[in-house]
Amino acid sequence: MVVKGDLKNAIKTFKDIIDLDPKYAEAHRQLGIVYTELKDIEKAINSFNDLIKLKPKEEDAYWLLADAYETVGFTTEATKVYRKIIGLGSVNPTVYYKMGLVELENTSYNKAIPLFKKSIQYDSTYLDAYMKLGLSYLYMNEAKYHDPAIKVFNKIIGIDSLNADAYNYLSIIYDTQRKDQLATYYFEKARKINPNLGKRR
Repeated sequence: MVVKGDLKNAIKTFKDIIDLDPKYAEAHRQLGIVYTELKDIEKAINSFNDLIKLKPKEEDAYWLLADAYETVGFTTEATKVYRKIIGLGSVNPTVYYKMGLVELENTSYNKAIPLFKKSIQYDSTYLDAYMKLGLSYLYMNEAKYHDPAIKVFNKIIGIDSLNADAYNYLSIIYDTQRKDQLATYYFEKARKINPNLGKRR
């Protein structure tokens, strides 16, 4: 572990190691991490790309690169890296969640849904993935997606009984279905947890 005050010295050390042995992957990794600490993201990205050339099947190397891209808001580049991670056969639920977020942001709900499902497959308690899955169904804005959305929001409540958003979204669905009693019931449950919700829509 590199002490923060010694970062510039660490850069020289890792560069010297790489000069002696350009194929020493760990030096490239640590150099990239140091550059990331110093917010020199362009050099960090170069170091992580060098690492990937040496370790093309190592998932952690791609995560370091994706995180570096995200640090500077290069979402498109980060997304390409996430696809590569998935291509490696990753069982990390976060990569599927992050890809789902990209599709959700692009309003490609039909593409987001299987990605959030895959995330949940690898972590059955991933609340954020459940929430985004439920919202993806909701945003489809079709009656046939109401039941899947209801199941998801109920699943969230089963994991976290104090999740006001889940109750509130159930209220919205039932309101859309003109089931006033259920809509009121779930809204009141939500407002009991979060009094700042105000009035029912």
